[in-house]
Amino acid sequence: MEFKKYLGSIFDFILGLLVLAALVYASVEFSSDFTDTPYNIPLFIGILILYIPIAVISIINGLLGIKELRDQQKEQETAFKERSSGKLYRFLTFFYLIVLLGALICVLLSFGVYWQQILVDMDEPIFIGSVALYIGGAFWLVLMVSESYFKMNGDSLLVRKEKQKDKQVIEDRALNYRSRISKIQSYFLISILITTMFGALTVELAAPKTCFSGTGVLADYAYSLPSGAHYNASLDDSELVNQTILSAFEKALRNMTRFQRAGGFPRGATIDNSLAWSDRGKGCPLFPNEFSMQGGTALVAGVYLDMYRVEPNPVYLNFAKNAADALLAVQDEVNGGFYYDGRRFENGDGYQPHPRNKNRHAILDDNVMQSCMDYLLDIYNVTEEQKYLDAINHGFDCLFDIEKPGGGWPQRSNYPDYSYPSYVTLNDDSME
Repeated sequence: MEFKKYLGSIFDFILGLLVLAALVYASVEFSSDFTDTPYNIPLFIGILILYIPIAVISIINGLLGIKELRDQQKEQETAFKERSSGKLYRFLTFFYLIVLLGALICVLLSFGVYWQQILVDMDEPIFIGSVALYIGGAFWLVLMVSESYFKMNGDSLLVRKEKQKDKQVIEDRALNYRSRISKIQSYFLISILITTMFGALTVELAAPKTCFSGTGVLADYAYSLPSGAHYNASLDDSELVNQTILSAFEKALRNMTRFQRAGGFPRGATIDNSLAWSDRGKGCPLFPNEFSMQGGTALVAGVYLDMYRVEPNPVYLNFAKNAADALLAVQDEVNGGFYYDGRRFENGDGYQPHPRNKNRHAILDDNVMQSCMDYLLDIYNVTEEQKYLDAINHGFDCLFDIEKPGGGWPQRSNYPDYSYPSYVTLNDDSME
């Protein structure tokens, strides 16, 4: 029975710690997403502004509540009230109001300024969860404002309202009022935490992950180094060809086969291939079945195709075709565009669309789509296989569809006209 007296305070303390833990987890887990779109930073800052005070206050209230229950003396509560100046509660009232104002500004900077882009880009569970967190945090702080205001003026208000009642009745009503507010706050925090945890669990179990958290493995060499005469006999003429350079180049091509993944290549990787990445950097590693189209697949595969033109060894053409087939698998089946990265299932089919590209953006930024189209055209000219020509035509359909009235192209398609990705872009090889 004695333990039950502590439950409310213990709840406050634990809930405050859980809120802080959730904020730290979100900061680490989604750090690579903060700069991905312009609305993410103010959105998350607003959540921090709301919930850091909530967590800290809950922890403090929990500790103070436990201490008061352990003392079990009303005299100490009365002494505490006498020591607590009205200035403290006045400060807390204004502090909570400033926190609410700061969160409102972040909402306006995020939802207000980038509303149309949020409708295009943001996943529905994240949108609903963000709105719920803002509403819940604001409601909690409103309760805190009312509590501080009551502590600052509550006794006088009750005395004026109920002059006929004695002082003990007034104190009991005041304590009951504060107790009800504390319970509502606790219930609200519990509901927010449960909802957030349920949403995170749903995303974790159901949604494809956007970043790889494991360790990559360096594959075996795909073929042995060429021995004996070359297919192109002139390459064996040491007077025409520097054999040292040729041998080093053949070794480099063979070494690169250890980094091929699902037919494509990363933009960068550690020497042991434990970590591979694309434009998003090392903070969001590629999955073993994922590759990059931004300075990765088309660029590296083009070297194998160039080598095949010089030395018509079938192994070079096979690797070039594997990369081209990987591009076909991840080319957007709806609009014909290409994204920064591609990911394939075990059966070879591509993710449609990529987990980070739910709105099927075609990317011209950093020569992504153009390099894929160039490479497919090169592989078609060598093989004359119809599937590559069909993919090229599908890509041209996409380019014609997103061309601006003035003749230019956006950095990325399917964005609101006012946003930067929708502008006609000349830098980063977008018009190349």
